Amino acid sequence: MTPSQDSRSSIRRDVAASALVFTLVFTVYASSRVIYSSDSRWTLHVAMSIIREGNIALDEYSEIIARNDHAAITYVDDCPYNRFPLGTPLLITPIVLLIDRIAHHVWSLDLHDRLQEARDALVHGIELYIACFVVALVCVVIYLIARQSLDRKRSLLLTLVFAFCTSAWSTASRGLWSHGPSMLMLSASLFLLLKARTRPSLAQYVSIPLACAYIIRPTNSISVLLVTAYVLARYRRYLLRYLCYAAVLAIPFVAHNLHVYHQLLPPYYLPQRLGTNPRFAEALAGNLISPARGLLIYSPILLLVGYGVVLKIRNSKLDMLDGLLLGAVFCHWLVISSFGHWWGGGSFGPRFFTDMLPYLLYFLVPVLREMTKARTGRPRVSVTVFSVLGAISLFIPFRGSKQAGTRRWNGMIPHVAANVDDDPARVWDWSDPQFWRGLRPAKISVDPQNLCCTTGRPIQHDLVLRIINVGDRPFTCQVTSPHGVALHSLPGEIPALSSHDLTIAVNAADCGPGMHSLGGLYIDGLSADGRPLDGCPIVVPLGIEGPGPSEPGGPAPDKFRASNETYFALVVNGPSPTHVDVYVPPKDILVNGQAQSASDQIRAVHGSGWYRIESANGDQWRWAESPAQVYVYSPVAQEVTLLSTPIALHEAGEPRGVGEQGILFVATNDRPEGEAAVRTDEPFMVEANLQAGWNVITMELEAGNFRPVDVDPVSGDRRSLSFALGELDILLE
Repeated sequence: MTPSQDSRSSIRRDVAASALVFTLVFTVYASSRVIYSSDSRWTLHVAMSIIREGNIALDEYSEIIARNDHAAITYVDDCPYNRFPLGTPLLITPIVLLIDRIAHHVWSLDLHDRLQEARDALVHGIELYIACFVVALVCVVIYLIARQSLDRKRSLLLTLVFAFCTSAWSTASRGLWSHGPSMLMLSASLFLLLKARTRPSLAQYVSIPLACAYIIRPTNSISVLLVTAYVLARYRRYLLRYLCYAAVLAIPFVAHNLHVYHQLLPPYYLPQRLGTNPRFAEALAGNLISPARGLLIYSPILLLVGYGVVLKIRNSKLDMLDGLLLGAVFCHWLVISSFGHWWGGGSFGPRFFTDMLPYLLYFLVPVLREMTKARTGRPRVSVTVFSVLGAISLFIPFRGSKQAGTRRWNGMIPHVAANVDDDPARVWDWSDPQFWRGLRPAKISVDPQNLCCTTGRPIQHDLVLRIINVGDRPFTCQVTSPHGVALHSLPGEIPALSSHDLTIAVNAADCGPGMHSLGGLYIDGLSADGRPLDGCPIVVPLGIEGPGPSEPGGPAPDKFRASNETYFALVVNGPSPTHVDVYVPPKDILVNGQAQSASDQIRAVHGSGWYRIESANGDQWRWAESPAQVYVYSPVAQEVTLLSTPIALHEAGEPRGVGEQGILFVATNDRPEGEAAVRTDEPFMVEANLQAGWNVITMELEAGNFRPVDVDPVSGDRRSLSFALGELDILLE
């Protein structure tokens, strides 16, 4: 085979490989249905306006603009214009024209009319496919760039890394952001600069894609300045032609701006938008390593860019063009970090760094070349590191392009997360990284909302308890309340990232002055497969403050006080510092013989089965029906002793329903602790093994329950009773 034949054969194989790259990338991209179309919402409309009206004004779309609250619209002389750069709509206009003609002849669909009506699934689909088409073209150019230095296999590998291990997939292909067309023009410029090393005349044409890059996105002015300086230094002979080709695009651009905006540049291009970030240092770090926007977090394969630079320096191959590219990346990093809105709004990962990907990937070429050496020693380490980082880098963009939950991370989810633009500190939240959305199990949280009611007589008081699913899977919620607390609007299945408001009614008729414990709400959750949720149960202690001054030493927040009024106030032990934290301990549950206080490590309240405390002749007791539960919070796993004295015990066959002895079964978290032979007025002790967190201690009398009204109709007491205990003391070792 002659050299010319070999060259033609190589070209044919590269053409075939390019076609394969385009087809593969477009197919995979288009199969990913997650769409980001905020900044790009009017791109198709501008392109259609150019086709139908011959201008970029959007007055023919005024109705749908109004329905979208004029978002991303700039008004000039009372005429609406897209706020974002014109370059992307201009670039895609031929594609939109083709789609419009096909839609008209095949489906009798007028795209202009459809765009006037809604931004629906069809419109989003067209935007997605065009974005995929553009970025697939970028991948072809990346392949051609790699072929300047690598064999075909490793060029394909580098192209696949670009396509599927970076924001090219998770950002640029998800909508008609300006980043996809920007990468297309910057990569075309880089390809021409590389070819100019052997064919210097090609340097004059670099200004064409470079000028387009600036019209598409103003931050590309960095590349314009640096590449122009490079052409001046290396290809001065072609500088005039270079400038003339740029002028062919620059002059109409400026003339259009003067006609529409009455100034040289559109408002989006004005430099006043930069340098407005008071947290510049945070933005510098955030654009690299934050869990929501960090370039090196979302594409850790790019950590090897530094190694590529080292290899070039070591082999004395770092030239002026390499310095230009590194300088462009560095300056771009500074510029996007100086922007007050540096996290890029509702996007996925390092959106603002997307434009620089062709430059960054270029420095992986020496890394891949190093990996072609003998698979021993350092090259083998390079292959291993490259593979591990590549796998991580593949996983994260895959999540961003496939999982809609990663998109929802940005927006406000009521009672779960704020909009990232309202709370940009979320970009540093490692407990909720954006790329992990959709993989988290169901997780329960509660948000008690306190109500303070004023009245001159005892009435029902309501408390709203918001039960929140902060996970990515649904769960079934179960809530148990103590006696005297009624539950309304009981929750069932709570979907992912949503909440349910549970209304709780409390009868305050028996509450006198001071603070009273109402017991605790027991909240549990089961996953779809019936397994208990981590962090459950959650117990919310409830208390109520009766009319008049509080008892000495009782906690009573000032917000619940009102002069010259008789009132009841519900108080809640809140789960976080943002909620009122007023713990009202029950008077008859002690810790080491002392009343509980807010500083106690152990907290305990009555659960289901217990009635209000009663007293007579200086004694006090509390009746319970079997089984009755006590909720005990312990910060650590430990063994404690329960000490109490029975006041009354149900005994079948006794005329009044109560006797002097019985068998009491005790269990902790459904684990039997044993049984105690108990007698009235005689203390008994039972061991209990507590786990860290909330524990459920269940007490059940072997004799079961009775109703006083059944043995003494005159009593009128229809309660279900089993046993009555005096003070319950929790003894710590």
